[in-house]
Amino acid sequence: MTRRHRWLSAGAFVVALAAVAWFASHRASAPIEPLRSASAPPAAASGVAAAAAPQTAAVVQPTASRPDMGPQHELPDFRVPLDEAVPLLVEYAKAGDVMAGLELSSRLGVCTEYAQRAARESDERDREIIEKDQHDERFTDEERAPRIAFVQSRIDTNARNLHDCERLPADLLAHRLDGVDRAAQAGNIWAKLEYAGFALADYDSVAAIVANPEEAIARREKARAYLMEVLQSGDPRSLRELAEGYAPGSISTRLFAPDASKAYAYAYAAMLAGVFRPEQLDWIVPNSAEQLSAAQRAAAEASGRSIYERCCVKH
Repeated sequence: MTRRHRWLSAGAFVVALAAVAWFASHRASAPIEPLRSASAPPAAASGVAAAAAPQTAAVVQPTASRPDMGPQHELPDFRVPLDEAVPLLVEYAKAGDVMAGLELSSRLGVCTEYAQRAARESDERDREIIEKDQHDERFTDEERAPRIAFVQSRIDTNARNLHDCERLPADLLAHRLDGVDRAAQAGNIWAKLEYAGFALADYDSVAAIVANPEEAIARREKARAYLMEVLQSGDPRSLRELAEGYAPGSISTRLFAPDASKAYAYAYAAMLAGVFRPEQLDWIVPNSAEQLSAAQRAAAEASGRSIYERCCVKH
């Protein structure tokens, strides 16, 4: 979806607002519920109370999580360019190699508009770095050259990815998530996290959601379900995804409506699990002291401690 599609006519803009409102209302309709032991009955709660509780989320019965499956083929190294790696991975995936399909989905992630926009922003920063280094008298020419070469290599990699992405079949890109979805359905924990992290990368604008709102919501619901399965399995990596998913800010591909209390609760649980460092709490919830009162912050920490104990202590 190109940026020009964001300039909608007046009539289309009304439709866009309706679609976004629908998408947002579906976001708010699935709060997260705390992990419970198998014997514990669900606690009764009103919709308002459930939405307000920092630790709440829709209960998703976890599927049996099978051990991670090794590849049936020798997969191309991540340094192999996209135009060389993709044909091999497509061939292996068609032959039934689940891990090849997962790797294919992961490699194609650089072709989404979300990733390409991030690459453009990265290129702008890197060009500024190069410009400053060229005139930084603290470095000699010998010291400056490798620094500039390293930064330039990132720009070159992004350019190569864009070149390769533009030449890939549209149908392949449209079904980019098929491989990671199959691996997730087969029980691969990493695939579930990958799907949750990138399911909405194709829906990072109003125009994209308006074009196919049903698919956007279907992906988001599946991503939520996979993420909750990972949480129920006791894998602390899910705590990071949940913290970032609720974090206030301009992240357009989030799975949940922004909620500072929930973000802080999951980030606090992630810190207890060793997934986050203490200083990262304020990164997840910028100016947390301003966004959360002392009582709200204490409640979020208590909720986070409960989430951690239920998720990760016994695993």
